[in-house]
Amino acid sequence: MTQASAAETIDVIVVGGGGAGMAAALSARETDADVLLLERTGELGGATAMSIGSYSATGTELQADAGIVDSVDAHVEDIGKFVEQALESPRHLNLDRQGDLLAKDDLALRRAMVERGADTFEWLCEQGLRFEGPYPEPPHRVPRMHNVQPNTDAYAEVLGAAVRETGVDVRTDTPVAELVTDGDRVVGVRTDDAVVESRGGVVLATGGFVADRELRRTFTTDHHATAVSEHGSGAGHRMARDAGAALRNMDLQWLSFRVGEPLWTEPNVPALTDAGAILVDGDGSRYVNELVDYDQLFSSTHLAADGACYLVFDADVADAFSSWPDYVSTFPGSAYAYVGDYAETEYLVSATDPAKLADEAGMDADMLTATLDQYNAAATGERIDRYGRTDFAGELRSAPYYALGPIHPYSLITDGGVAVNTRSEALDGDGAPIDGLYAVGDTAAGPLRFGHGHHHLWLFTSGRTAGIEAADSVGDA
Repeated sequence: MTQASAAETIDVIVVGGGGAGMAAALSARETDADVLLLERTGELGGATAMSIGSYSATGTELQADAGIVDSVDAHVEDIGKFVEQALESPRHLNLDRQGDLLAKDDLALRRAMVERGADTFEWLCEQGLRFEGPYPEPPHRVPRMHNVQPNTDAYAEVLGAAVRETGVDVRTDTPVAELVTDGDRVVGVRTDDAVVESRGGVVLATGGFVADRELRRTFTTDHHATAVSEHGSGAGHRMARDAGAALRNMDLQWLSFRVGEPLWTEPNVPALTDAGAILVDGDGSRYVNELVDYDQLFSSTHLAADGACYLVFDADVADAFSSWPDYVSTFPGSAYAYVGDYAETEYLVSATDPAKLADEAGMDADMLTATLDQYNAAATGERIDRYGRTDFAGELRSAPYYALGPIHPYSLITDGGVAVNTRSEALDGDGAPIDGLYAVGDTAAGPLRFGHGHHHLWLFTSGRTAGIEAADSVGDA
């Protein structure tokens, strides 16, 4: 950190131009504050532009139009059910280290997030975003998942345009090196070119630390996984820590199997393998007991499958995943994708027998045929499965046969970050606010965000909160 010696003074400084940062900048600007948005890359959008795009909220106009009766209390309670469900079924929990999940949650932040969700949703619509839904997702008791249209690129396009149109000073290709302090107060930032001082505060919206190997090596177990994007630089975490902020839940890292480019969708690998699909490497050979916990599947794919795998299944499994509630994945621009949706892409091939399927997928025909023969023999009890699988949904013998892939394992999101309160103020080790410093989105350690749409709910509500709070503090500086 450096001491204050400003060449320029602004009301509110936002560091990071992803969804949370744009929400903070827009919300501060709507109060007539002068706002500077600094983005280290060449464009706005951040990791938000790489998401599915769902936003789960309660009390929206779309819920009302659908005749859905809902409440904040019900939504707050249902988020807790997602956590309980994850603890009951660790095989479906794509975290590399679980620890005591319940102790990691923050119920005050969870409630604040849900309470602000509907207002923030309508605010997003006012900016020009369009949504469809809401769609169901158990254990939500009613549909709450809204999907942005036509796809997640809309967040960057619409909010990016709004940021510029409202007069926010946007500077891309401008990384922030450190925070500037005056005593115990954060009063600005230092870029490579200058020191910029803030009257109201600095909002850190730099994303997670998924691309920071050193932080992942320090706090997470599976730090070898490829980062899903460069946007989680960890810069905000480091700057906040240097300013005295506490970091919480830094061991929470979401692991993700992804198919398609660029990082298109996340197949529901546990559900598909529960139903009988198998995982094979690029040659068509199985390499793991598909029923082990998610983190073991993940590491085995790294080590034994050289970082790429395929889901292979037959017509019976395909039929099961052709309609609700058994979906292959969520899908950009819509709620859920089924086998029929993937059949229209280059990532799902089919054939009348295993050898022809191998040819379609670029595998070794003899290897894939032998793999399926061995698996079917284990499924009928004729032999012991070489990988220790004892629970089989059935044989894979119904044509046509399918291969979905290649599927790659990534480190998707880190949920740990700067400790914050319900005003998005950064907190020190004693839980006291650090004057002039805010953290939002994946830079902050918010509530546990299981279930689709809760990450966006958090990043947009926390971003708006920080922008408003920082702007309101301008007169206090």
